[in-house]
Amino acid sequence: MKKITKLAIVFLVLGLMSLVFSVKIFATDFLNGKEQEAIIGQAIEEEEINEENKKNETDAKYELVVDEKIEELNKEMENIEKELKVKALKTESASNENFITINKASDFKYKTLDDGTIAITGLASTPSQNFKVAIPDTIDGKKVSTIEQIAFANKYYLREVTMGSNVTAIATYAFYSCTNLATVNLANTKEIGNSAFYL
Repeated sequence: MKKITKLAIVFLVLGLMSLVFSVKIFATDFLNGKEQEAIIGQAIEEEEINEENKKNETDAKYELVVDEKIEELNKEMENIEKELKVKALKTESASNENFITINKASDFKYKTLDDGTIAITGLASTPSQNFKVAIPDTIDGKKVSTIEQIAFANKYYLREVTMGSNVTAIATYAFYSCTNLATVNLANTKEIGNSAFYL
């Protein structure tokens, strides 16, 4: 009887040891799984942070490019203003000459834009002596807003231009190669195309 009891105790102890060992293995696997999940979670989080940093860098580069373009445009406008001031001071004698003045609607070629305003596209006829142009504020009751491309290009005798109060835009090459143009009054003009006054 005592042998049986001792044998039973031995089996019980062995069973408990086996149970403890199984629990330890389970606990180890569980902890390892949690640790792996934490590592994966951290990797995902780091990847998201990296993507966000890349996006911020891209946005910063784009903003830098935009700022540089704005700065270039501002410098170009400054150069145009300086060029016009130089032309205005070119000669005192030019301001004292007798000019033909072109300022009537019938003196110009023009068209109506989609917004209902007028764009000057050229002269009805080009004088063969010194002349000055005064762009009217309105034609046919519509505001004159724009000077079109090459509208006054290669006008050798053009000496002075005064924009109407409604002119806000001068297109590319509008006064290209007007080599004797000495004075330009821009009034409310806000947009000047590339080489609009290029000699």
